[in-house]
Amino acid sequence: MALTERLVRFAAGRPHLLLVECPGGTPARLAAERHARARGWPRADGPADADVLAVCGAPSTELAAAVELTWDAVAGPRSRISLRGGEDVPDALERAVAALRDVPAQRLDAAGRTPPDAGGDTGAAEMDHGDMNMDDPPGDMDHAEMGHGDMDMDMDLPGGLAMADRAPDRDGLRLDILHLQLGPFLPAWPAGLVVDVTLQGDVVQEAYAYGWAASTASSWWDDAAGPPGRRAAAHLDSAARLLQLAGWSAAAYTARTLRDSVLDDASTPGTAAQVARLGAKVRRSRSLRWGLRDLGALPAERAVQLGISGPAQRADGDVHDRLLQWLTEAWAALNGAAGRGGTRGEQVGGRTASQALIAAIPRLVIGQELAGARLIIASLDPDLADRDVADTIAKPAVAQHG
Repeated sequence: MALTERLVRFAAGRPHLLLVECPGGTPARLAAERHARARGWPRADGPADADVLAVCGAPSTELAAAVELTWDAVAGPRSRISLRGGEDVPDALERAVAALRDVPAQRLDAAGRTPPDAGGDTGAAEMDHGDMNMDDPPGDMDHAEMGHGDMDMDMDLPGGLAMADRAPDRDGLRLDILHLQLGPFLPAWPAGLVVDVTLQGDVVQEAYAYGWAASTASSWWDDAAGPPGRRAAAHLDSAARLLQLAGWSAAAYTARTLRDSVLDDASTPGTAAQVARLGAKVRRSRSLRWGLRDLGALPAERAVQLGISGPAQRADGDVHDRLLQWLTEAWAALNGAAGRGGTRGEQVGGRTASQALIAAIPRLVIGQELAGARLIIASLDPDLADRDVADTIAKPAVAQHG
């Protein structure tokens, strides 16, 4: 059997699924996660690990360009599907497998691709859209050892990524300064969010947070016509993403299965008890508390000043507190508590809850290591499906480390 046919058969047997969620694509993502879990398909962490790229929701013009960059970074054999809602997911996944098994089509696809060393910008796509390990600090290559001394390196790396400059840090050391765009597609990342950061070493020195235009006018989670358990499911979904990013895959899996159970039948008596057990397990974990403590501290009084409401304000604390608040409010919703406002909070001073959360991101991530910044953003989890969110935050304000 030819090598290509072996690779195709291997990829089609248990494909790695990379979900790319656009604002408004929540129902498609939830359905894709559920069906992939039932089929035993692993979730890909980035393009380099993916066999199937699933675009959830309708991308705007800006997001469509980001999708193409992500697709360029997926190695063959590969297939791509577009999911607009939950109903078409099973058939779409079948089409993806059939495309992976189509050897002539895979060969044609491979022949038409530009090799990474022939001027393509695959590397830039991988760095900007999810293939890099965001827990790893950027390189600190000493340009002086290469013979460049302290000259201003204003040339670009392949794919348009700017080469790092150097500047003194707070301790007087000369460290690389690197500019990175986080998002709009990363694991456990709010759909459509973009955060531009300036790093020195692995510490965030400057940050911009803004949204790319949404394709829908309202949040699926806050649709009053949806299932009665949607509020609890929204909190469980946010908790699952944060737990996954924090490295506790088993707890994240439990949160996702509970989320799906709630959406199937919010009146199941045992579900609330299972949510309570998950909350107790999270609360008892010393390692999780140690890893999340003091990250993104947001006292309730400060949250009110920033116009933040909802779980982020009521948590009155750090990333760990916000995680526990989601689980507490999910349990309360399953026990009949109506809740106030939307799943992210209430409109304050003419700004939606998610607008306030996005505006607070720079203040909370400045001075944090990159891995910690990712956890802080996940603990806020703004929902950009509301078109007003993206339109209002299109011109970001910068925050700097003072």
